[in-house]
Amino acid sequence: MGQFLTHLPSVLNKLRELNQEAKEQDFRDEIQKERYTFKSVAMLFRTNHELYSCLPYILQSKADDVQIIIQGLSPCELFRVREFYALIAFFNQRLHQELLPGFAQELQNHCQSLIDTYSNWDTGLIDRAYCVALSYQDELMKKDGNDTYADLKEYYQDLLRSSAESAQVQKLYERHKDKHLIKSKPIELTLSTMHKVKGLEFDMIMIAPSKAPLPLSVEKDGTAQLDAPLNLQEQYDILEEKNLYYVAYTRARKYLFAYRGQREQALAQNLRYLPEQEPNHQYCNKEPKLDHYFLNFNTSDLEFANNRYIEQQVKIHDHAAIVRQGNFFIVLHYNLNTQTWNKVGRLSSNNPIAKAMQANMVRCVNNLFVSDIVVWTYEDTENIYRADNSKDYRSAWGYQSLKQGYTYIVMVSGIGVAE
Repeated sequence: MGQFLTHLPSVLNKLRELNQEAKEQDFRDEIQKERYTFKSVAMLFRTNHELYSCLPYILQSKADDVQIIIQGLSPCELFRVREFYALIAFFNQRLHQELLPGFAQELQNHCQSLIDTYSNWDTGLIDRAYCVALSYQDELMKKDGNDTYADLKEYYQDLLRSSAESAQVQKLYERHKDKHLIKSKPIELTLSTMHKVKGLEFDMIMIAPSKAPLPLSVEKDGTAQLDAPLNLQEQYDILEEKNLYYVAYTRARKYLFAYRGQREQALAQNLRYLPEQEPNHQYCNKEPKLDHYFLNFNTSDLEFANNRYIEQQVKIHDHAAIVRQGNFFIVLHYNLNTQTWNKVGRLSSNNPIAKAMQANMVRCVNNLFVSDIVVWTYEDTENIYRADNSKDYRSAWGYQSLKQGYTYIVMVSGIGVAE
């Protein structure tokens, strides 16, 4: 894996050279120019854990003209993501207003205002949110009129309700490429597992070698006989694995770099593969969930100011840490501008990192990064109460958070290091 990662800077440099050459060429039309321009690269991994392991190196080696997108790892509905939710907040202010022919311009103005106001927000996500909302025009044309912003909100929220719809969002983004707010784009480097890119295409695909057992069901304790004949289930698993790699290979529009390690060679020969025993990474949340966080931490009047800080300062991939304060595990964000650590949230008792820190009596876990910034609303809190009267968290909402109607949750990922 290390050798694979060291190739990334030289690959990106080569793409920059090709893009510069394409810019200087006199092409007869945009279609021909498109063939020689590289805008999107996807680096595909077999497992989320392998992606997390490589991410710190990728973030450190990334240049300013490269935008990193992590595909399909969101632990909740996409409409909760800060940049996507900003449009829902916009719709909520005008729910009963009729959608007039100029609503697209109003949307564009609002999204451009978000880009201009919040330099820490992901402009690519704002652009995608705009394209998703813009796609409602196609639905509007099928109706007789009298649509309101409430109808637009319902369409937008339903489309983003499942994190699996990230592929659909990308397709809508590409469909409306002539309407993009960001005209001069950096190279987009998408990091993803192979499962999450079905139906998508990229100018270049880089497939990382894997250390996952083959088949995935094979015992990790080394008792499996590697040279024994495969049983029927293992034969089926190997076939499914080959199909998965085929999907990954065929996502490339122009170039494919597939790195073949021992596992990939074993797959080609229909053999089992058992990796060497890797260290047990205790401070890693392999399956992040929203309930791994104390959702009402920033809703009290005492902590509400954290929301403004998150809105104005925190961005995806920033450095994060967890520090223990009594029985609580507080999420800290490192502000590179002020070189200070700032409180942004708290882990719940369900969080695997909190459990590991508790069991090992660890005070601090570092080397984490901000993976998601999402929204939790007062309406969500009310819905929990309606479903189960024993879970009444409404009193945790102070005056300011009630007035706003939502709070931010900063989620972290990575392989933490105890200090």
